[in-house]
Amino acid sequence: MNKPLIVLSIPYGDVSEYINSEADYIEVRLDYKKNLTIYDIDEFLKYKEKVILTIRDSSEGGIFPIRDDAKLNIYKKIFDYGIKYDVEMRFLEKYKIPYEGEIVSSHYLNSLPGINELIEKYKKLDNLFTAKVAIKNINGYKSILAKFLEIINNPTVIPIGAPWYERISYSLLGSKLLYVYDKVQTGEGQPKLSIAAKILKEIFNG
Repeated sequence: MNKPLIVLSIPYGDVSEYINSEADYIEVRLDYKKNLTIYDIDEFLKYKEKVILTIRDSSEGGIFPIRDDAKLNIYKKIFDYGIKYDVEMRFLEKYKIPYEGEIVSSHYLNSLPGINELIEKYKKLDNLFTAKVAIKNINGYKSILAKFLEIINNPTVIPIGAPWYERISYSLLGSKLLYVYDKVQTGEGQPKLSIAAKILKEIFNG
């Protein structure tokens, strides 16, 4: 069993206070910034080995909307800088952008996806850092997340709105990334960084 990687998810802002935290990565939710521009990416270049930049669409839980053309230009700059990013499957299917070594995610907030459809979509993508699926805790979500874990390479599964310990449980079953929070939850059901780090340290002996 591999130790899951802890990803501290924070709203857009200063990441310097978290660089030496117990998190393996810091996800910066760029969609928390109103009127996001391509120039806002420059401040994260010096943290390129530690950060993951995410622009979550409002239909998948994002805060402020951003036009597709602006989003494309921002992704291009992030890629050119060599910073890891999280791109939504729907956006990737619509536009041709690099995805190898990146996070490709799908969020289902109002309905359950078909497991066969999910598998077909992700099996077409090679060499991902992780294939990520997040599903609201609607009746039946657990079996879909478990099946995704079983079949897909480098999977990350996230139950949205479930008790925080469910996320840790899925991490112990093979989910690659464990998303946590410190001051502000960017997703329902995230465990707190200090609690998650302590639990994993006890299980994996540091």
